[in-house]
Amino acid sequence: SNANIVYRKSDTLANLRSQAGPLTLSVIVICVVVYGLMQVFDNTMFNLLAYPSDSSQYIQIWRWVSHAFLHFSLMHILFNLVWWWYLGGPLERRLGTGKLLEITVLSAILSGYGQAIFSGSSFGGLSGVVYALMGYSWLSGERAPERGIYMQRSLMIFALVWLAVGYFDMLGVS
Repeated sequence: SNANIVYRKSDTLANLRSQAGPLTLSVIVICVVVYGLMQVFDNTMFNLLAYPSDSSQYIQIWRWVSHAFLHFSLMHILFNLVWWWYLGGPLERRLGTGKLLEITVLSAILSGYGQAIFSGSSFGGLSGVVYALMGYSWLSGERAPERGIYMQRSLMIFALVWLAVGYFDMLGVS
């Protein structure tokens, strides 16, 4: 039989925008710009945005959050931004920009603090925020499904396995 298959033209940017709010999109743009600048200016961006390395930098309050915008490889930034868009976009659209901002800032501060305790101040990335969004989305789906915020259990299991793979530096992914 001769089937007529019609392919819809898809506007990827329009789709990206339609599934996300202003904070979700702004963080994506900031991360991409910072990543690009890191490729050009080497350590300058890291030195400016990294987590406080000593008490003299504690007053530079942006550092408590800006480390989340630093990414060190293409795979690192792609992985984090896909998850950020997938989880942050719907959360922002349903619960508001303020709620996403609250979760983002709080989780960046707390995950940065935890990371610094275990490995010093030379780190970066949106992973701590992404894992907080995963937990928030999963628990929302379990405890308050009427919100429309959820993460499938199978994806949560995958995320926890991926976290263990990264923590134990398996497969060269730390």
